[in-house]
Amino acid sequence: MSLGFQFGRLILRRGATHPLERGAAGAETGEESGRVSTPTPRRRPGLPALARLVGLGALLSLAAAACDQPAGPDDRPAQIELQPAALVFSSVQTRPSAAQRLTLSNPGQTALRLTTLSLGGPNAGDFELLAPPALPLEIGAGGQVEFQARLLAGTQPGVLRASLEAAGAGEPRQLSLSGLRATGLEGTNEPPLAQIVDALNYRIDVGSPALELGTGSVLLGEEIRAPLFRRAGTGPVRLRPVARYSPDGPAPFGFFTLDGPSGGARLKELGTIPAGEHQTLHPAVTASTRLDFDPGDQPFGVYLAPNAYAPQGTFTLDSLNGGPTRRGVRVYPVRDRAGEVVADTYLLGLEPAANGDYQDAVFLLEQAQPVPAVLGWGARGAAPTTLYEGQGAAVGGRLYVFGGFDRNLDGVPTATRAAWRFDASDNRWAALKPAPQALTHAGTAVDGASIYVAGGFLGDHPGPETDQVWRYDTAADSWTALPPLPSPRGAGALVRLGRDLHFFGGVRRTPDGEYRDDNAQHWVLPLDGGSWREAAPLPNARNHLAGVALGGRIYAIGGQHGGNEARDNQSDVHAYDPATDAWTAVSPLPLPLSHIAASTTVWRGQIVVVGGVTNASGSGAFEGREMETVLAYDPRSNRWSRLQPLPAPRQSSVADVIGDALVVSTGSTSAGPTDTTWQGN
Repeated sequence: MSLGFQFGRLILRRGATHPLERGAAGAETGEESGRVSTPTPRRRPGLPALARLVGLGALLSLAAAACDQPAGPDDRPAQIELQPAALVFSSVQTRPSAAQRLTLSNPGQTALRLTTLSLGGPNAGDFELLAPPALPLEIGAGGQVEFQARLLAGTQPGVLRASLEAAGAGEPRQLSLSGLRATGLEGTNEPPLAQIVDALNYRIDVGSPALELGTGSVLLGEEIRAPLFRRAGTGPVRLRPVARYSPDGPAPFGFFTLDGPSGGARLKELGTIPAGEHQTLHPAVTASTRLDFDPGDQPFGVYLAPNAYAPQGTFTLDSLNGGPTRRGVRVYPVRDRAGEVVADTYLLGLEPAANGDYQDAVFLLEQAQPVPAVLGWGARGAAPTTLYEGQGAAVGGRLYVFGGFDRNLDGVPTATRAAWRFDASDNRWAALKPAPQALTHAGTAVDGASIYVAGGFLGDHPGPETDQVWRYDTAADSWTALPPLPSPRGAGALVRLGRDLHFFGGVRRTPDGEYRDDNAQHWVLPLDGGSWREAAPLPNARNHLAGVALGGRIYAIGGQHGGNEARDNQSDVHAYDPATDAWTAVSPLPLPLSHIAASTTVWRGQIVVVGGVTNASGSGAFEGREMETVLAYDPRSNRWSRLQPLPAPRQSSVADVIGDALVVSTGSTSAGPTDTTWQGN
């Protein structure tokens, strides 16, 4: 962008094309002066070895006028350009960081006068300017002045922030300074990944502020599962190191493809982080390193080669990791300081050892997109009965299924109280204590070992809607009644967020089964005691919708209007923020879908919608069309993608995650209810 104010005002110009473009040296320059590394680290031409200038955006231009007369038609107004837009430092408590260069220049046609150059912000005393110019300072047309800044030694560890203010006759502007001060070198003295990404001015939830995150397969924070990537667009992909906190020694890195001998990995080295470039942000790379590469159209992954302290390679594809840590890399979509997702940009934290800190080497991967997961569907043990429109969820590695219609008797769906548990580890079903009521179309939510069921329709079709709410204790195999809904509702959604249950949407019917009205009401029940209260209503009242919580927000997905599933299925998706008590429309489903209440879940950091009913393709149809689609929504990019479809269409099935697998059981086709169970790996 370019905001220009002539004579007596400041000018802010932004010229970089990428939100995280390093305005000067970026990751390619060294940080500490006087450090020698062999082979020679790669430096950007025109900058000294001590400079590591990190511009999060591009150039910040500060303009202050010094002339009383207006500029002629061919004159450029006097202005101060301050490069770069931000500085990021790293060091330890006992010593200051390397100095980094700042350049004040005046590309205008007239002289200007600078009157203020000062440090401010919460940690201003932890930074210093080296040899700053004496003020007031007159900078002639085309002139410039250079000075340096650094992070001081100090007792306070962690992320430190300050700002540099420069002003003249116009409005002052600020430059961001951030520093990461470790308590010492290596081991438990190192900063955790959370502090590293904070100091780098990324807003990413890595799962924990602790140093050791653990090496298990469970996704942490905003982590996504991305073993392979594809090039985004037609340009090159960029892979650059942004941190290295590991023992010293050369660290070669690169990318791999799966077109090697016998379908194995083919390694393509890009370069090396040389010896001496450790325990630092933005480590330098060798002169022969290529940060940009073209993988073509085939999938690729990222690897770190064996080194002195880790004799095995570290790969984004877990199956290639032969060392003590199978989960060698954690991948996070990048958010900038404002919290906005940076398109096609991912942070990769690598763990070659076994302590699980995932900051031995940290890379930024740009102009790439994860390859969508390909589900391999396989048959598991059939359910004890055919079923659809039931309730269910996974707890403790087992899938629980309650109620629903188990058959169509003379064309009338017949409800059941039966309850079942599927154990994926031994592929067996077991009978449980029957539900208190023969219930269908209820909302379902999970809290620990408890499953909550709210609303729904009672008995055989067309049964009345109910206001009852139940808690099922999976450990005790027992049911307990909870405060009822403020009004009876069928086919609504139930979601747990924090310590609250949220119920929204649904419908009321006449005694003969005609849909009377859709409802937008949204009610909240504190799980630790209290009664239902009103919250912001749905923007689009609907029934047969899905509800799920992810990332601190609630999502209302799809549904239908009234009872016309052949024409009135909905594609709307709304996100509810409890902090503002407001719903916001997000990217809609790729197709209208309803009958997805029990088959929508969270898997690998994304919302997954399995099967459902969409609008009929023929004009005279009375029923919708069952679907085999499996759709995934990524809230970070606000995009839907298609995963491997089910082996056959299903509506109103029960689906949830067991381990790292997606399990889908029961559901209906145009021919009637089924007992199939599939597992997607």
